[in-house]
Amino acid sequence: MIGRHLKGLTEAVDVRTLAFNRATLMLRHTAADNDMAALLGEPGTGKTFCALAFLEEVTAAGRLGIFLQSDVTATHTLMTTRLLQKLTGGRPTGEGYHLTDDLAELLDERSPVIVVDEAHRAQARGLDQLVYLKETAPEWTLVLIGSELPDSIGRVPGVRSRLRGRTAAFGPLTGPELLQTLRAWHPLLRDADPELLQRIDARYCHGKFRAWAQLVRGAQKANQELHARGKPTHPTLTTRLLGPAVGIAGFDAWEVPA
Repeated sequence: MIGRHLKGLTEAVDVRTLAFNRATLMLRHTAADNDMAALLGEPGTGKTFCALAFLEEVTAAGRLGIFLQSDVTATHTLMTTRLLQKLTGGRPTGEGYHLTDDLAELLDERSPVIVVDEAHRAQARGLDQLVYLKETAPEWTLVLIGSELPDSIGRVPGVRSRLRGRTAAFGPLTGPELLQTLRAWHPLLRDADPELLQRIDARYCHGKFRAWAQLVRGAQKANQELHARGKPTHPTLTTRLLGPAVGIAGFDAWEVPA
C-alpha cells in the first residue's frame, strides 16, 4: 500500500488513524448493504489511501474491487465505457444505451465494490450516470472520493440524500495524534524532536500525509547523497537533515525552522 500510494517512499508502514478506522468501518457496512458512500476532505489527508486499503481488504475476501480515476471529461458515456473496460478487460463499442444495459447486467451479476476517485471532477451527467446505474442495478457498492464532492453532488438530484449517513471526513492531523502517527509511520521520525516536528508541520506539511511523504523522501535522498560521498548519514530527522530535504522535496518555503 505505502509503495503504491506514496511513490518512492521506503521504510514507511501503514498507520491506522482515527479517521481511517472510522471510514473503514463505514465502508464495511456500506459494502455489506451494497450501498453508496463518500469519503470527503482536503487533498493529501488519506482518503484515497483508505479506499485503496479497503479495496485490498475486499479483494482478499474474494469480492471484486475496482478503482477508477475520474477526470473533467467524465461524461455519462465515458463513465460507462471505463467501467465496462474495468469489468471486461476489453474496449466496448456500440450505442450508449446498449452499453448502459450491458454494464447494469454486469454490475448486478458480479456485485463489485467500485471506488471513483476525484469524483468531483466528473461532469454532472457522469455522476448522474453512476446514480442511475446504482438505482437500475442495485447489487453493487459505489464509493465516491473527492475534496470538492459536496459541491459537485449538489448538481445531481438524489445523490446527497442517498449519501446521508454514509460519509466519512478526513482532515489534517493535529496535536498528539499527529506526533503519534508520524513516529509510528517512519523510522526517520521515530526519535525526532517533537518540537521540531511541530514546527516542520506548521511551516511545510500542515498535517497532510502527502506533504510529509515528500519531505521524508527528500530526507532519504539527502542521506543517500551523504552516503555516496562517504559522509555520516542521519538516522533521525534533524535540522541539519531538514535543510537538504526541503530543497529536494521542492517546497516553496526554504527556510529551516529555528
